[in-house]
Amino acid sequence: MEIVEPTVTTKLNIQNEQEVLQFFRQTEWQPIEDIGSPPDYSFMLEGVRVNVWGSYGQSLYLYKVGYGTVHLSQERSEELKKLLGIEESLH
Repeated sequence: MEIVEPTVTTKLNIQNEQEVLQFFRQTEWQPIEDIGSPPDYSFMLEGVRVNVWGSYGQSLYLYKVGYGTVHLSQERSEELKKLLGIEESLH
């Protein structure tokens, strides 16, 4: 019998890595906070995993392994969603 782990995380395949890297250069990472739930999206950027959670008001929480977390403003969240091709239907 095979046990399949439920997956709620959508793995994104980033086509425009340089644009996403440029976006992250303008990001101030904070010490790690426990989000407490599986991410809505995740992707690899230069070999580092980035997890993305949708938040209230269309904003995003990000966790970048080795860097920390950040809660983006709605404006910055919209910009990142366009770069990543994320649907507007987050929470």
